[in-house]
Amino acid sequence: RYAGEGVKGQGYFGMQPAADGYSSEISAEDNPSLRNQEYPLMVPGISREELEMLLLGRQPTPSIFDKARAHAQKRIAAGMSPFAQPSELHYPVPK
Repeated sequence: RYAGEGVKGQGYFGMQPAADGYSSEISAEDNPSLRNQEYPLMVPGISREELEMLLLGRQPTPSIFDKARAHAQKRIAAGMSPFAQPSELHYPVPK
């Protein structure tokens, strides 16, 4: 995580092979409605193609950002971190 806040976890899908090793979250922080709080881009709701783009190090699409922001906003509104917590079960990797 860019800000160094919190302990980096396994993310929603666990550790995934990426162009530069492994990734589990891929953070962003570009949304004033989230008070510029970091949030993960690898979230439930993205497609397999979108996940692969992120893992290859490509620029996230507007669709990826929209899905990740919506997911983060929902969790923050519920009083939760936008990032998956160690006690949460992993989601299936998108097919």
